[in-house]
Amino acid sequence: MDTLARMVKGSLLLTALIFLTSCAGVVKVHTPAPLFMTAETTGKTLGGEFLFSSLNGTEGSLLLESDSLDDPLKLRNDVTPLGMHLGVGIVEKVDFYLRSSFNDSPGALGLKWQVYGKTKQEAQKGDHSIAVILGGGSTQSETESDDLFDDDNDSDYEAETDQTLREIGVIYSYRSGDDSVTYSSLRLGTHDVEVDIKKDSGTPSLAGETFEAETTFVNASVGVRRYWKSMTASLELSAQNTNWTNNKSTTFAFLGGVLGWHWD
Repeated sequence: MDTLARMVKGSLLLTALIFLTSCAGVVKVHTPAPLFMTAETTGKTLGGEFLFSSLNGTEGSLLLESDSLDDPLKLRNDVTPLGMHLGVGIVEKVDFYLRSSFNDSPGALGLKWQVYGKTKQEAQKGDHSIAVILGGGSTQSETESDDLFDDDNDSDYEAETDQTLREIGVIYSYRSGDDSVTYSSLRLGTHDVEVDIKKDSGTPSLAGETFEAETTFVNASVGVRRYWKSMTASLELSAQNTNWTNNKSTTFAFLGGVLGWHWD
């Protein structure tokens, strides 16, 4: 009987947990840490690269409840979403880049301007290069959830989330071999999130409330890039400092990589 009672109690607790989370919204944000770019531009119009990456970074989450709108985000660094990077040459010393994430993060598009050194087309072992980047992006998403225990088909929670990311940085590269580049980068930026709660059937209701948070971030990284005939790969160690609203300054370290294709 004791075993049966514990099983029934556990089932009730699980049911209650499902009920609570089904009616509430969870805001999640992810600030990417690695850059996976060398300072060398492609050196040719429409030359470029397409990469799949492990887009490590600081993830923050918060269960939105009536008494939690001013709470700190729960931060973690053990999330490794898949990302994509596209770099395309515009003119000899300027590339366009696009970074996309399959997680709770805005992508970024921007420009890389090589201010010193030879481009990827001309660089040889022993060459140095420096570039600056400037970019940003935004994303908007809608969230709906339904109480599993009511009899209607309408959603019980609806929210609209807007995120904006801006970044500026500098990259230094050294041609350690004819087909390999070591590089380091420093990137500064901001990441903002705003959640407008449109509908909430909970008691008390959060409908009409807004959750807002923002952070400045500093990303530093070192990495190595290797080229083959049409393939390329990178391994990068990065560190990221964030300072989210209502959170203390937090620094995490990450190790990630990319694999993809390049063309002239």
